[in-house]
Amino acid sequence: MEELNPGIPQVVNLPVHKIKPNAWNPNTQSDAVFNALVENIAEVGMLEPILVVPSPDAEDEYIVISGEHRLEACKVLGYTEIPAIVKEDFDEDMQKFQTVRMNVLKGKMDPVRFTKLFDEMAAKYGEEMTKQLMAFVDEKAFKDVYMGIKKELPKDMQK
Repeated sequence: MEELNPGIPQVVNLPVHKIKPNAWNPNTQSDAVFNALVENIAEVGMLEPILVVPSPDAEDEYIVISGEHRLEACKVLGYTEIPAIVKEDFDEDMQKFQTVRMNVLKGKMDPVRFTKLFDEMAAKYGEEMTKQLMAFVDEKAFKDVYMGIKKELPKDMQK
């Protein structure tokens, strides 16, 4: 899918049944927050497209990088299509970094998933580079997020 204006992503409507969640998303929502999201979309519509990449496993299918809860809310509401931006140039590492970036900005991290993902990427890129690639603007921002998450880990995972 070629972008008409490079640098300005094009929004397309994709069939909901062709979009799958990613396996590493550490974002969680309470039932109350999810229900509020469903109510908001029901009231004003889907205002923000999700971000997806083509699935490496199935032609004409996509993996969510950002917007899994919006996708699920649209399913609850019976949407058959959802607005999306398709990024074909994100390798798997960029997909993971972008998922965390968007979660840091919008959601709450699942402590176990985030810790596993952070450790995996830090082993590959180093801790400082991983922090930067996950869009932690400074050490304090990282510590605020990471230390809060760390407290929620099961005892056997706390370092």
